[in-house]
Amino acid sequence: MTFTPTLRTILAAALMLGVHACSSHSDSTDIPMGDAPEAGASGEGGAAGDAGEAGANGEAGAGGESGANANACMMIDLNLDSAEVIVNPGATQSPTWALQVGTADETSFLSIESWSNFDGPTGPGTFNLEGINYADCGLCVLVYADCTDDECDTVYYAQQGIVEIESVDLANGGEVTVNLSDVVLTEVSISMNFVSTPVANARTICADDGYTAMSPEPPPALTDGAGEQLPEFSGTDQNGDTFASASLAGTMSLIVMNAGDWCPPCQQFAEDSEDTLRALKEADSRYDVSMVQIMISNDEPDVLADQASVTAWAEATGITTMPVIFGDEDGNLAPLWALLEERIARGQLYVPSYWIVDPLGQIRFFGGSWRFPDDDEDPLGPLLELMDETFGAFLADNPDWVDTRSTEPGEGDGSTDMVDPCEGIVCEDGVSCTSDTCVDGVCTQSANDAACDDGQFCNGQETCDVDLGCAPGVAPCSGTQTCNEDTDTCEG
Repeated sequence: MTFTPTLRTILAAALMLGVHACSSHSDSTDIPMGDAPEAGASGEGGAAGDAGEAGANGEAGAGGESGANANACMMIDLNLDSAEVIVNPGATQSPTWALQVGTADETSFLSIESWSNFDGPTGPGTFNLEGINYADCGLCVLVYADCTDDECDTVYYAQQGIVEIESVDLANGGEVTVNLSDVVLTEVSISMNFVSTPVANARTICADDGYTAMSPEPPPALTDGAGEQLPEFSGTDQNGDTFASASLAGTMSLIVMNAGDWCPPCQQFAEDSEDTLRALKEADSRYDVSMVQIMISNDEPDVLADQASVTAWAEATGITTMPVIFGDEDGNLAPLWALLEERIARGQLYVPSYWIVDPLGQIRFFGGSWRFPDDDEDPLGPLLELMDETFGAFLADNPDWVDTRSTEPGEGDGSTDMVDPCEGIVCEDGVSCTSDTCVDGVCTQSANDAACDDGQFCNGQETCDVDLGCAPGVAPCSGTQTCNEDTDTCEG
């Protein structure tokens, strides 16, 4: 049995969680997940009787039974034999390690998660959960409930109790043992910036037990192309023009995998992207920054992006200075998808995610959407710091690199005024259907088939030849068929 979803990895959905309340741990009762205890019946007669015990709402009376506390802290009935350790070495979108224990029906599970990028523990120790929000926890204790294969509808998060980690041996066959003491998990909602907030009338779960599992053989760390040269790819942007990856050369580039408005973090990223690009450009004069967003889906998760959707998305989110493209994952975008093959096979591709590529085209980083801190902090601080570290590593590897924007040959430190190497260069080739661009002082042309489309079905799909211009299409119907322009079909 494998339980792998976590809130920080379910990036493509905003969790809207339900309601209900907690009393003391001493009042806890063992009940199935999701069933709140009902109040006990009042004792009969009001006066003390020889055989009566105290009723919940009345005085002792004949035949009265003790009522259950309506606000009792629930206990989750876990199948200890299901305990297992999940190991994700070097992960940024998943916990570094997690010990997870599920219920017998596999619809709920307890997850004790350590996130190394949030300073989560990698060895033994005792940790107090008091007052730590989910947005800040390096050691997080949660219960995921009402789960299906794809998601869990209800989440409980612990901000009270003690976690004692006896052992953390993540080597193959190593033992991980964790003890929970007086841990109280509260039903919460989680915002897009991962802040946990108790829901109204929140239910609670109490956990006070120990769990042990053996570590599996860790899977190889995912690289997602880091260290490799960026493969050539292309796509069609929001204006119907062809985007070619060659246009990123000479810049620090962010290549973003994004999705439609079914994904709230994706929409937030898109709405912030113009400000993000501007901040990145202003942060460091030593290099220029490029950004391109690749839409992998439309308004629905399983509907591929197309021309209409990327155009509407760019307009709705205010994107004007960067390309938003779509393409065929088996065609012009296939080289990028190949970099993510292992991640996709593990079910660990989340959006938005992005590559950082250096000016010489080497992939330096792949990761998930940077975390948005609280409102009183700089939301772009982590990204600016990552960009600075990445460029520093690039310069260490390429000390003789020259920024071609510099007015002084051999100076790549940005200390002089920068000039555009394409300034004054006109790249018009006279072919009406090509997109003409200048990159580092060199003109490039790419075909734009959309510019040749006459909107007629029966004469076939026109294409663009970069040398000859628009070429006629091939009639879609055979000689024995009649073409119906109104319905775009071949009849007969």
